[in-house]
Amino acid sequence: MNIGLGVVALLVGYFIGSISFARIIGRRIAPGADLTSTKIKIEGASRDFEVKTVSATSLSMREGPRAGCTVAILDMLKAALPMLYFWWQYPEQPALQLITAFAAILGHNFPIYYRFVGGRGLSSILGSLVVIDPLSVPVTIIVSNLVGLGIFKDFMLGYTGWLFLLIPWLWWRFDHWMYPAYAAAVTALYLIASIPEIRLYFEFKRAKEFDKANSYLEAFEHTDVGRPIKYMRKYGLLKTKTNGS
Repeated sequence: MNIGLGVVALLVGYFIGSISFARIIGRRIAPGADLTSTKIKIEGASRDFEVKTVSATSLSMREGPRAGCTVAILDMLKAALPMLYFWWQYPEQPALQLITAFAAILGHNFPIYYRFVGGRGLSSILGSLVVIDPLSVPVTIIVSNLVGLGIFKDFMLGYTGWLFLLIPWLWWRFDHWMYPAYAAAVTALYLIASIPEIRLYFEFKRAKEFDKANSYLEAFEHTDVGRPIKYMRKYGLLKTKTNGS
């Protein structure tokens, strides 16, 4: 790979990735609101679950799925379009696509335009996967929810487990080290960016805040990111027990 082109790909991906569509759209539909803190009401818990992110997910929680989906699509495109450009210009250097995608996710999570306060990168990761291997998206997400929710009854595992599944999946699909390395790198970016939510999540579990709701999974079912729980319960793939039952 040409080192100079690699640096260009890194810079292009980062500066495009740093564009915060959640802020741009959020400020239009909710002017004056503090977009850096979104609180999720957990019925029965003594406090709200606070999400300190500016992203499609947080905007969906605040303003509904239409706003969230719009931002998610734009966040996917800001990773996918630069990747497609480098694929079109330099098809013999696939590493440039992965560098661009990694840099776009880095910019999304830690944007230079907004004092490095951004999102967590899930939509941008999905956008990159549409270019790299579209089949990886439904396979890893479905398996993650079936295992995380259906077997372990753990919302966080169901919501994020697909990132870890990407590592062996991309290794199997491409049989080249740079693809699972990319999956490991973007998973690490997500975990680093999500440290505040991960800490709070385990604080809630230790304090048994989720147990004060009707059930642990039902605490998240009524949020905009709890759709997999609703669908799995609807089709009999997931059963939860209420307190006292």
